[in-house]
Amino acid sequence: MKFIFSALFAFTSVFASAQQNNRGLVFNKELKILVGKWEGSSVYTDPKQNNAQVTLKSAVEVIDLTDSLQLNFTYTDPGGKETRDTSILRIYDIEDKLRADRQLYNIGYTARKGPGMIVVGEKEGYDNIIKPGFDPSLKADFRYTITFSPTSLSILKELRFMENEFYFIRMRSTFIKK
Repeated sequence: MKFIFSALFAFTSVFASAQQNNRGLVFNKELKILVGKWEGSSVYTDPKQNNAQVTLKSAVEVIDLTDSLQLNFTYTDPGGKETRDTSILRIYDIEDKLRADRQLYNIGYTARKGPGMIVVGEKEGYDNIIKPGFDPSLKADFRYTITFSPTSLSILKELRFMENEFYFIRMRSTFIKK
């Protein structure tokens, strides 16, 4: 009887902790549907310009590097100036980690929506793009959300300083596959 009770208790404990995690299994291989060329727009909140929002024409080429994806971004501002950026995107299958924007995030949430998926990565750190007059030693929470399907891609970068309750959007990008 003790054995049955112990086994039942262990099973319910494992089941309850899995339910609290809100983390479905998502693997790096599922990102492979992103390979190709995408175009869309990005809205960037510029802290150096009194948090003005700037809309940029954007494109991204996603290249398969076997164990990760290379994202080659091209942003064109309203004045026609082009900026290029490269980032690596990878999900570490065993560790529940997401590498994006040269940062390593803990995967805090995943969801499947039809053929698409949502992956949310979170990390603590310090903001390196500080509005003039702000203390650069303020700790911040960073959140990176990628929502994707075979035809659409959305990337949301958010930030919350520790003394604030809510996140603000640093950059929001939406793309459609070409």
